Amino acid sequence: MPVRRMDTRRIAGMSTLATLFILLLAAALLAAGAWGIFYRHAGYAPGAGAAYQAAPDRLAAGERGTITLRLATWGAGGAPVERYRDVVLHVRADGRPWRSVLPSSVTHGADGVTYVFTVQAGQGTSALAYRFTFEFDGQPRSVAGMKTIHVD
Repeated sequence: MPVRRMDTRRIAGMSTLATLFILLLAAALLAAGAWGIFYRHAGYAPGAGAAYQAAPDRLAAGERGTITLRLATWGAGGAPVERYRDVVLHVRADGRPWRSVLPSSVTHGADGVTYVFTVQAGQGTSALAYRFTFEFDGQPRSVAGMKTIHVD
């Protein structure tokens, strides 16, 4: 019985161009699926953000001081002012309940937004603790204060 050679130019009666198109389409679908798995499960997001803060070490009782929060972004995702929303400072004196403070000034830059908050240490207070809350890309975030502000 003679051995028949398979015509490698045709698969199931298709032309070479149709075969090439189907193979490229299959490769593109596999790549898109792999990217989708990476995007969902690896926590990939367009661009990223960072928080920088500055606060005084000490305040005199009755004295006003400023706490600054700079929120920066890089990469894709839009302007920083669009990505950060509802920025609030929360201050607590000597373990009492938290009180919310809105920014006294906001400065917009190309790569970040700077929020300045004014706080006052009351008479008889020995320490102020603080933290920030905001939304970044629609997700709620909280940043702890980097230190306790001592009150003299």
